[in-house]
Amino acid sequence: MIKDYLNKLVGIRLKGRKKELILGIVLAYNEKWVLTKCNAVDYIVDGYELIAIDKISTIERGENITFIEEVLKAKHVDFYSTPIQLKNNIFHTLKDIGSKYGAFGLEFKEEDCVYVGKYMDSEDDEYFAFEELSASGEWFEEIEEFKISKVYKIDFDGDYVESLLLYANRKLSE
Repeated sequence: MIKDYLNKLVGIRLKGRKKELILGIVLAYNEKWVLTKCNAVDYIVDGYELIAIDKISTIERGENITFIEEVLKAKHVDFYSTPIQLKNNIFHTLKDIGSKYGAFGLEFKEEDCVYVGKYMDSEDDEYFAFEELSASGEWFEEIEEFKISKVYKIDFDGDYVESLLLYANRKLSE
C-alpha cells in the first residue's frame, strides 16, 4: 500500500481523528512507520513526520493533492532525499533524530496536543523516557514515560520545534 506512494505527495487521515488531513511527501517506510516531508499549508514544506502505519485510516491522492505536488516540483522541492535512515527499531530512529535535530514533537490520538522534547532511553520495546520542553521554552525537570504504541506522529526539523529549541538553548547559555 505505502510502496505505491513513495516519492509522491499524499493526504493521510488518522484513525480517531475527524478533521485533520496530513499532507506529506512519502520518503521512506518500513513495517511500522512512514516518513514524510511535511506539506504544512498551501505550498509550504516544513519539517518531517514519522507516522505510525497502524494509526492510518486512509491515504488519499486526488486532483487537489496532485496539483499541490506539481507546484512543489516547480519550486524544486526534493521528493527523494531522506533526512534520517528509518530503522526497524523505532528507538534507534528516535536516538538518531535526537542526535541530529535535538528535539522532536510527539502526537497521540488527541489532535490538539503536541509534546516537544527529546528521547532519553528505553529499557524495553514498549516504553521510552522523554525529557519534555514546555511551550515557553523551559525544560521540565521531571522525565515523562510514554508507550510507543500510543504514538500517532513524531514531528522533527519543523519551525515550531526548532524555534522552541533555539530559544531554550539561548536561555541555557545566558
